[in-house]
Amino acid sequence: ERDLGTKSLAAFSTVCSILTTFTYGLSAYALNPAFFQSVVKENDITAVPLCFPIFFGVLAISALHEVGHFVAAKRYDVKLGLPVPIPSLQVGAFGSITPLRSFPST
Repeated sequence: ERDLGTKSLAAFSTVCSILTTFTYGLSAYALNPAFFQSVVKENDITAVPLCFPIFFGVLAISALHEVGHFVAAKRYDVKLGLPVPIPSLQVGAFGSITPLRSFPST
C-alpha cells in the first residue's frame, strides 16, 4: 500500500501529465494558420476545443498501452499496481511507471 507522500506524488504526476498533454495538443494544433490567427493574434479562445482530438488521442493511446500491460499481467498471473504517468514537455506524456505487486514465476 502506498503512503500519503507516494500517493501525493502520483497525483501530482498525473495532473502534470494531463496538463503537458493538453499543452502538446495545443502546440501541435497551433501549426494550423487559422487556429494560430484566432488564438494568438485575436485572443479568441473559442478555437481551443479544436485541439481536443489530439489531446484525447494521446491520452487514449497511453491508456490503451497500459491496458495491454494489465491484460498481459493477468495472463501470467502477475499483480500490478496503478500506473503513474510521467509528464513530458515534448509529447505530453512520456509513459507510465507501473509497479509490480507480484513477480512472474520462472
